[in-house]
Amino acid sequence: MSKKEEETNRNFKRGLVIFILGVILLVLFIWSTGAFSKNSDATKFYSEYGSVSDIKENNLYKYASKEQVLNILDHDTGVIYFGYSTCTWCKSMVSVLNDAASEAEVKEINYYDIKNDRDELVLNENNEIITEKQGTAFYRELLKELDDVLSPYLLKDSEGKEVDTEEKRIYVPLVVFVKEGEAVFAHQNTIESQDDPMKKLTKKEEEELKAIYKKGFDLIK
Repeated sequence: MSKKEEETNRNFKRGLVIFILGVILLVLFIWSTGAFSKNSDATKFYSEYGSVSDIKENNLYKYASKEQVLNILDHDTGVIYFGYSTCTWCKSMVSVLNDAASEAEVKEINYYDIKNDRDELVLNENNEIITEKQGTAFYRELLKELDDVLSPYLLKDSEGKEVDTEEKRIYVPLVVFVKEGEAVFAHQNTIESQDDPMKKLTKKEEEELKAIYKKGFDLIK
């Protein structure tokens, strides 16, 4: 191999090493910004909700940990969606909330799957309230933090009469808008006119629901 060829070979190897290092640094930078994690969350949310709703793979949902949820409720600003993918009412609203957030130029929607955290109360044959499943400590903390925006936990006896358990409950879907640690607005369920969760919302109903969510986003700007 001639000197010229050796020099060319060395330059090629040097350039290849620099290119590889540049790619590694770029990947590390993107990773540090959370872009991979965010995309992963959007993909995961789509995998859970995509088959039962109109949500797209490119969405704004981010899976929030218990600590992140409590941090928002304690001192931060953001929107939290409590629900779960097998909730028939939830499938009607996730794409509407996503569209409202996008139009409000909100970067993310914090999502927490509340299904396994909630307690389950029932009435026995004497209409006494029995705890069938104990809620988690995190759920009890949420009930305290969100007391002002939650609905009473009501049961029905054998005659169809409502019984107040004197507890609050996170019914889903629940979207909470928080500004500097204060829940300034919350919306439970979808819209009053929707009586069948299996029936897709009309365009008019979607706009009605979106307007409700926009009100919440306006309050946390």
